[in-house]
Amino acid sequence: MRDRPLHALPARRPPPVGKRLPGGRRLLRGPLPCLLYGLLPGLLLSGCVTTYQPLVSLQRPVAIDRRLPNFKGLRMTVRCLPGDNLEPADAVVLCRNVESLFSQQGAQVEVSTSAGGAGERDPAQGKPDVILELGSRVLQTENAGLLWPLFFLTGTMVPVITSQTVAQDVTVRDPLGFLLATESYQARFVSYMGLGVWGVNAALNLFVRAKEEEISEEASKHDFSRDLYDQLAQVAFHAHLRAQVMRGLPRAPPAPAAGAR
Repeated sequence: MRDRPLHALPARRPPPVGKRLPGGRRLLRGPLPCLLYGLLPGLLLSGCVTTYQPLVSLQRPVAIDRRLPNFKGLRMTVRCLPGDNLEPADAVVLCRNVESLFSQQGAQVEVSTSAGGAGERDPAQGKPDVILELGSRVLQTENAGLLWPLFFLTGTMVPVITSQTVAQDVTVRDPLGFLLATESYQARFVSYMGLGVWGVNAALNLFVRAKEEEISEEASKHDFSRDLYDQLAQVAFHAHLRAQVMRGLPRAPPAPAAGAR
């Protein structure tokens, strides 16, 4: 049998829309794939702009200067407690940063990522003067809701706005467990995702805003860390002074024995 020329071979018809292909794949129906392919460049180019809003105690003025040896000779244990908003790995990083914060001010710091036991100070070194515990929790989360359809239909030109409010809980105690200070520092992070808002913000950062006034995710993290560390140093200093005052108070005389006159 003679081979037929290529132009005489029957053309292979493409499978109809919706027909299952070898391997289990199925062709998509209707104009949806074209819409997705048209939006893909916008989705890939869209950016996110995050802003930080300090709430409650983070707005308090701070009198302490972190460059001075405010805690010289103080023995401190820092506990970073993992939770729903603080993964164990993040707790380790947080403890290291707080350890550096107080070590630079003269304190002798031991860190732990548990409520007690592992990571505690060596008994040979004596008990710590203060114990500082840190925890984090999410107070509120707001999603974009009805903005998501507009976000996709406009190729990300209409931004999606989401926000999350978090609390950083701080407790300071003495070695006997007496409460010296407690605070809850709250902050709100608002994220705007979309090509338009990202482009405008990038242009303002490049041509208008000073370096310290730029709005970005890194700038939000830096500003939050700065405010939090200032407040941590202040509350720890107050707790340290309170502990010194309490140690200087005379002890109450022992109660007389029953029946004694």
